[in-house]
Amino acid sequence: MPLPMQVSMPLALHLKCRALDISWDEYLENRNCDIYINGSDIESFAFVDQNSELLLATIQFGRILQIIYEYPDWSQIYRFFSQQYTKRNLLSNRSGRVLNYVPRISYSFSYLPPPTANFNTDPSNIGLPADFVKQPIDATNNAVGRVGGPDTLNLSLGPALSVGIGPASYMDLIHTGCAPGETKSPTSTTPIAKSHRDGRDRTAQEWRELWTIIADWAYEHQAATILAFEEGIMYKYLLTDRQRQRMDDIQYYGKKKVPRDLLWSECIWAADGIRDMFDQIVRNPIKFHGIEWEFLRMDVEVDVANAFLQRFGPRPETQVEMMRDLKKVVSLPDWAGVSLYQGVRADRLRSCPDTYRGADWEKWLLSIEGGCVVKVDTVFQALWAVILLTYWPLHITIIDKDGRFQRYPTQTLSIYEHLENARTQTASNAYHNHGMC
Repeated sequence: MPLPMQVSMPLALHLKCRALDISWDEYLENRNCDIYINGSDIESFAFVDQNSELLLATIQFGRILQIIYEYPDWSQIYRFFSQQYTKRNLLSNRSGRVLNYVPRISYSFSYLPPPTANFNTDPSNIGLPADFVKQPIDATNNAVGRVGGPDTLNLSLGPALSVGIGPASYMDLIHTGCAPGETKSPTSTTPIAKSHRDGRDRTAQEWRELWTIIADWAYEHQAATILAFEEGIMYKYLLTDRQRQRMDDIQYYGKKKVPRDLLWSECIWAADGIRDMFDQIVRNPIKFHGIEWEFLRMDVEVDVANAFLQRFGPRPETQVEMMRDLKKVVSLPDWAGVSLYQGVRADRLRSCPDTYRGADWEKWLLSIEGGCVVKVDTVFQALWAVILLTYWPLHITIIDKDGRFQRYPTQTLSIYEHLENARTQTASNAYHNHGMC
């Protein structure tokens, strides 16, 4: 069975990512800014998946997101990662500000004694894992360690989102309870620093705000570690001679931190990547409406995907067509007062939720069991039904226009034969799901 609930897998194809395989001339021209490319494609995703530790990285990033999602009081996280100690309170919480050496690779070490930083360094003081810094380092190394080319970090961050926060919260994050092509502004005005609750029902704006603080803390931690333990510096860009002279002066004479826009480390890369993922959702959430179509090619069995396309048609070419298609009604009306589902036992018929709220879909999914018939009314419902049921231990059969519910009595079939003679379509908008043998 595949990794549970990677329903956000298509997000990996649409997140803007930093290019790594650029030419020397491009590098020289853009040495002071990131070069971004707009997402990836299914073939590249499949290649990276087969030739790297992408699945392991997805699990690891999902775990990081889950830790934050389930933490009962985000205000404590915000306070911990944002707190700075000045000369006036330099003696406060000294034991919680010891900067222990965190190796970037397993066999590295340092003989230098740990100093006391001017920020909190021990996440376990608020109940977070003690290795909270090491976790993103390991995840990043697994995500990008074996494959060069475009930034493969997003190829693991995309699927990790729903692994960490669940499919219901992911739906709410992308669709905000609105129909495809529509969105709404967040209604909560309570700052995270004063919001004493966990990650459930959080907006993308709140996720971005929290991870901005965490990313800034990651930089402070890594910059201070390099300075304290005399680690080698890795830069985001190829430095000019003038910049390199400046860095030499900072490192060997000034003993100051490397500037934020130049310093690179796996921990900084991971934290910035998670922050940027939420930032892209905030800036243009509608961009990610309809990406569910890619899921059919990425993680659905071939025969099920083919049956879906045959029943509901191919993926629309343009964004406008996609938004219109997702809301298209695909249910068939009753004929002569005879319901197309008359032969289905009432306790086996499951109509998809007529909402775009994750909680409603989660409740619906938990009601599904072997032998159920799922009724869909729109393409959006059809896509999400297949996506969610892909990770359920069921066999999915999509009834086409010539299909019948073979497991029901003969007199029920005669109704469909009667309807078939009068119409060219029957109950092809339904799914027949039964347990796997």
